[in-house]
Amino acid sequence: MATKSLQEWEEELRKVVPNLGDLLNHYDFGIRVLQHLDDPQKLLQLLLEEYERQLEALGNVPLVPEEGEEVLEEEKKRLKALVMFATYAAEAKYQAELNEQRMKQNEELKRLNARLHKVLDTAPVGILVLTGDGGVENINRTAAELFGCKPEEVHGKPYQAVLSGFSPQEFSELFTSDEEQRREVTVHKENGPVVLLVTLGLLRGEGGEVEGRVVVLTDITLQRQLEQDRVRLEAVTQTVRALNHEINNPLAIISGKVQLLLMKGEELSEDVRRDLESVEQAARRIGNVVNKLTRVTKVVTTQLIKGLPMLDVERCLAQEDAE
Repeated sequence: MATKSLQEWEEELRKVVPNLGDLLNHYDFGIRVLQHLDDPQKLLQLLLEEYERQLEALGNVPLVPEEGEEVLEEEKKRLKALVMFATYAAEAKYQAELNEQRMKQNEELKRLNARLHKVLDTAPVGILVLTGDGGVENINRTAAELFGCKPEEVHGKPYQAVLSGFSPQEFSELFTSDEEQRREVTVHKENGPVVLLVTLGLLRGEGGEVEGRVVVLTDITLQRQLEQDRVRLEAVTQTVRALNHEINNPLAIISGKVQLLLMKGEELSEDVRRDLESVEQAARRIGNVVNKLTRVTKVVTTQLIKGLPMLDVERCLAQEDAE
């Protein structure tokens, strides 16, 4: 039954009780009804209370004639009016409570939705939610920063709006794929290349059709740089091991021979002595360099020749000492 307004109630009641105005005026109940027209809850409660009171008052009035007497027509009409009032009042009260419950549920949904957006915006990964036809349904702050856009500007627009400025072919394939995927994509930004691990999840309907896509973007640039540093460090370590064997052993022999020659003293001319001392110093220097290489745990490169990165031993050791 649809909820009726007070005006509709009155029209229905007048069909049953033509002198409804006189009937209500006969009781102060009519005045109390008018006093609470602006407060539906109090009005409904008042109607129900009046209904119960009148039923109690009429409880002793016989609805079946006794000894030929008939129930007053006025009482019958009043009872019908009150029953109708109570029916509509109960229905309206139920609808009011139902609407109030729905309002509370909507408020709770709004609160949860706002909380979800806060969680998404604080997530360290980029999250992009697309509709089935590729429209932007949601994009969090991290994803917006990665793509260089503003969430409010791309919301509801095709995914191409997110890729404005740079659009690797891989993104277009991912954003329209009907298969879950996971791949690395490199994008070039002003401050250098950024390596992203892109994971695509599908939102399917009951029939299995794709209703949306969830794209998760993780910046793994630092991870890839660390992996490259590890590879370079392994190469340096292998080189140092070779140097220890291939350089230190012959170097020790050279240093030993030079020291033996220097011990001959007066037999050597001054020029020969200076040359031998230079050889000894050079051997010591080479030994120090090899020893420094064995202490390298982090790779720092420099370019003495453009396009040719070389290991900067001193900076490697300085960075290690600073940490």
